Amino acid sequence: MNTSEHIVESYFRLVRRCFTITDIKIIDGINRQFDLLALDSIHDQAFHVETSVTHQKAWIPSLSKITPVIEHKFLGYPRPHENGGRKTDAARGINYFENIRRTYQSYGLNPSRVKRVICVWDLKATPEERTQYLREREKRYHFRANTLSFLLFRDEVLPQLLDTVGTSHYDDEILRSFSLLKQHARQTQNART
Repeated sequence: MNTSEHIVESYFRLVRRCFTITDIKIIDGINRQFDLLALDSIHDQAFHVETSVTHQKAWIPSLSKITPVIEHKFLGYPRPHENGGRKTDAARGINYFENIRRTYQSYGLNPSRVKRVICVWDLKATPEERTQYLREREKRYHFRANTLSFLLFRDEVLPQLLDTVGTSHYDDEILRSFSLLKQHARQTQNART
């Protein structure tokens, strides 16, 4: 689990009050895995969360750049760059959608009810364009309505997690860092006034 995935896992656990499971191997998925499954027992919801926060120059992808990520992570399509050899999944026409469904089921989840969340830094699209894109993809992929969503790392995850984390000691290094930043903000704010 990388740092971004760890922060998103902490967000679902502390802010959304979910039980979380990370780095889940897809059944017969040949090295494929989910970043996160989050279970909200209060609202009877399950989330499959994939984090795609990049450190490349293009921090904010367009909707067209996100499409292959969604198709790879939630539908089991081969990665677009897997077209170089005869032994790649793309060349052999292999798709892992049924493996993904079986993995959901192995955790007691109904695949049609799982909410799929793609977390990105931000998107080059208006809220209306995002909504239209998601509803169109749900129809195209035969997902239930409102089961595909975006989560913005910069505008939702970071600020809400920072608001939730207190200034007490945490054993988790990420949460401890957030706690220290929050304490710094409080102390320097008081020093300025």
